[in-house]
Amino acid sequence: TSHLFQFWEVYKRMNLIWWRNPYYNTGRFFKGIFLGLLLGFSFWKLGSSSSDLRSRVFIMFQTLFMGIMLIFSSLPNFYVQREYFRRDYASKFYSWFPFASSIVLVEIPYVFVITSLCYLSLYWTAGLDFQNSIISGFYLWLAMTFFTCYCVALGQAVASMCTHVLQALIVLPMVMVFFYLFCGVLNPPDSLPYFWRSWMYQLVPTRWYLEGIVTNILGDVTITCSDEDLTRILPPPGLTCGDYMADFLVNNTGYISNPEAVQPELCGYCQYEEGADYFESFLGWNHDDLWRNLGLIVCYWFAAVLTAIVFTYINRKGAR
Repeated sequence: TSHLFQFWEVYKRMNLIWWRNPYYNTGRFFKGIFLGLLLGFSFWKLGSSSSDLRSRVFIMFQTLFMGIMLIFSSLPNFYVQREYFRRDYASKFYSWFPFASSIVLVEIPYVFVITSLCYLSLYWTAGLDFQNSIISGFYLWLAMTFFTCYCVALGQAVASMCTHVLQALIVLPMVMVFFYLFCGVLNPPDSLPYFWRSWMYQLVPTRWYLEGIVTNILGDVTITCSDEDLTRILPPPGLTCGDYMADFLVNNTGYISNPEAVQPELCGYCQYEEGADYFESFLGWNHDDLWRNLGLIVCYWFAAVLTAIVFTYINRKGAR
């Protein structure tokens, strides 16, 4: 039979297997809802203060867990299906490519649903819609979806390389360490040693994913510091706070909340005036690179899919 016919029959069978596996899919749906609600209610209705700004960045970082959970969820299923494939391949029922492409494609609709459930549970509860447009919300959903697709494909790629699930469970945590350490949020790029900043920071997909969604969520936000967030400074005699801090503000971000104040009143300095002040000065990221970053995530996804397909071919026969 033709490869197209084989693919269609194997793909239909994969869809039936996935549909008849409620424990696998219901568990993943629950994870998406649980993570979204947990983050949303932990950071309920964030406002426009500088502390809320950092909380927004931390929420974006926490969305990584959605993809990480699905990586480990996909491993057992892949190995079970690969054993069936090896039996059928040895009997010459169908070729390796229909199996490799089908097991990748069958996950995509479920990933879209899981990510959408997480997004809907998170976006409005955490107040991420505050000062953001519909396009900004759509971009966040799109980026989360593509990154989660990449994570599932990455799990399948690692599984296709390893002969046993225990080997994959040893490899994947080491990969996750690099994803977290060099994403640019936990440790700003300028703080990284040059060796890691020059290549690993540029290599990990989490950097491009977080740069896209952080600049997207913060790009339109105007910061209004609360009293707790203001840095208090005593101006010299005869100068207003605005005059005293003018030279400083030329080369630094932020604003003075009471520029006309004089002694004995203290000046209130807010470190950031807009969300862009934070990610441009502290992280070195640019809001204009939104769609480039999304395109890079799609490229990483395709690379992971290609790796899974290639190593499915290489390891199409079990060890003797």
